[in-house]
Amino acid sequence: MVTTHTTSKAKAVKSRLLRKKLVVSNRSGLHLRLAAVLAKMASAFDAEIHIESEHSITSAKSILGLLAINASSGKELTVTAEGHDAHAAIQKIEQFFALQLGEDESQMKTVTI
Repeated sequence: MVTTHTTSKAKAVKSRLLRKKLVVSNRSGLHLRLAAVLAKMASAFDAEIHIESEHSITSAKSILGLLAINASSGKELTVTAEGHDAHAAIQKIEQFFALQLGEDESQMKTVTI
């Protein structure tokens, strides 16, 4: 029988929780379409990813949960991620928020009717 022991340092690396504060910068806040995009993005990672507002916390992989946090324009949110790809997940979500949740008006096409 082989017994393995995990050192406390190895446990700390495995369970390291990353945290990043982000601000919702687009005028419409985190609405249904953006919640769906964010949930799909988060689901591509193995890490446990959560979004925290001042009064609630939800899985970033849940569209309904993301809508329930009522993230309006200017609201500060905290993204947490834990797992082997947590750093990549945080970076991807930070990039999404930096582009005004994918609705950067300078990058949107104008449609004339």
